[in-house]
Amino acid sequence: MLMPYRTLADPEVQGEGSIDPLGLATLADHLADWMLPGMTARMWRPRFLTAIAVTSLVVEPLAEELAKDGVTPPWLIFEWHYVEAVAALADREGNGLRRVPGIDKARLALRDRVPLNATRYLKTPKVFGYHGVYKRLATHVDIVDDSLALGENGHRLLRTWESEQGLSGFSDREQTEGETAKLRHMLRDAVRQALATGQTERRPPWLGAAFLTSHLLPHKIGRQEASALWQLLLEAAEPHGDLFVLSRDPAVREQLARDGSERGALGALRPRVSAELRTRFDVIEAYERFCRPVQEAWDYLRHLSTVCRPALLRVEDVAKHGRLGSIAARLPETIRETREILSQHPSVASELDHVAHHFEEVRTAGDLFQALWDHHRAIQKGKPPEGKRPWFEETKDGGGLIIRPLYRLDKAPDPREEFVHPYRLFAVASFVDDLPVVQ
Repeated sequence: MLMPYRTLADPEVQGEGSIDPLGLATLADHLADWMLPGMTARMWRPRFLTAIAVTSLVVEPLAEELAKDGVTPPWLIFEWHYVEAVAALADREGNGLRRVPGIDKARLALRDRVPLNATRYLKTPKVFGYHGVYKRLATHVDIVDDSLALGENGHRLLRTWESEQGLSGFSDREQTEGETAKLRHMLRDAVRQALATGQTERRPPWLGAAFLTSHLLPHKIGRQEASALWQLLLEAAEPHGDLFVLSRDPAVREQLARDGSERGALGALRPRVSAELRTRFDVIEAYERFCRPVQEAWDYLRHLSTVCRPALLRVEDVAKHGRLGSIAARLPETIRETREILSQHPSVASELDHVAHHFEEVRTAGDLFQALWDHHRAIQKGKPPEGKRPWFEETKDGGGLIIRPLYRLDKAPDPREEFVHPYRLFAVASFVDDLPVVQ
């Protein structure tokens, strides 16, 4: 039986910090912004931009209210109704309902015959619901503003959508009579009723659910609406809107579909883009050349700590590790090469320095072990609001590390060839798939 090791105290106020343990993602995100501002890697379905515009219009008179639970705003209640309506279609739409935020939660609620509310929906809907995912792009192209009020492009998009869907007058605030006005008021009344109780009170099947699934399913975008969304996307990506156009190229799509390789896709795009964009591709490639070995070394520490017996990883346990030694020996030169390429862009270079300086003195596997641990602790400690727990527990005497169960890694990592971070090309490809009628 193994004797227990005493580890350092871990205050309960700290939460998990399971994202970006080495602080490498911030710069990667900034580099992705160079190419595709307004986009994120979690965006897949462009019609949610239209859904946000419809939401804004419907809840406009209720915008300052909160539900009975004291936390849920009207736009989120509309989102509940939308996701419930889509979830009720079950599998009838096949792959068309892929990547609908919150759909699994709504399916569970429908199965259990209970309404959606704040406790039954996503834990952090303002991040992971469709408003949370797509608001950044919706505001970037002026569909809505930061308070989710309709912008000028939002009004134009709605007019295009309603005309094509046979819903003329739906977005006309002055129109209070007629079928489309009744539909708008019906949806608004459903939101108002849910505000009073803190949960959805009208669940599928009801006329509002039928309206939502008839006119706002993610995969059933009309030609005119698709054209309007496509133009907004090209404008959003300026001056690199050609990335959307070029992502229709079979060679690019083959890389993304067959190999799942954004690195390969950038390689296929490179000969056909502007000199400025090629430079940015080069910066991304250089930064990922630094990230790959650092990430691989981190994963090795997780793996070695998972499989070592007794369950305590010390510096001496990795001192003669061949792969870690090889990474350590090469790392200073990799940092120098990366810094040289990034030096043409001072803001980017300064962000690299924030991460890379921890590893510049690394020469051996033991050095790499200590640099990774010191850097990881600093990154976790600096995460808001009050720091996050490290992935390892450290013995009280500082003699070794024990991997926490949530972060164990049973299989040794393979040498990485692909990018560590996403650069939004998969999102672009998914948008293109949903807008095939646009030439």
